[in-house]
Amino acid sequence: MLLDPFVFRGGARACNRAWLAPMTNQQSHDDGSLSDDELRWLEMRARGGFGVIETCAAHVALDSRPDWSFLGVLFDAYLF
Repeated sequence: MLLDPFVFRGGARACNRAWLAPMTNQQSHDDGSLSDDELRWLEMRARGGFGVIETCAAHVALDSRPDWSFLGVLFDAYLF
């Protein structure tokens, strides 16, 4: 069952039901953008067999930033 595919309500499909919980690993750039180190860390988890990868909590406004190394989604340029 754990290795069975999972289909979300919207139709997106995960190859299995192994889920990486969201973690804040404080590897983002000071401006809140995703760093190469953080992207590489997430990619390694995906290659390691997780069907679903969730990233950490992300702040959406400058005054909501808990720390300078936390991921942000403040600007369209940060979304991809």
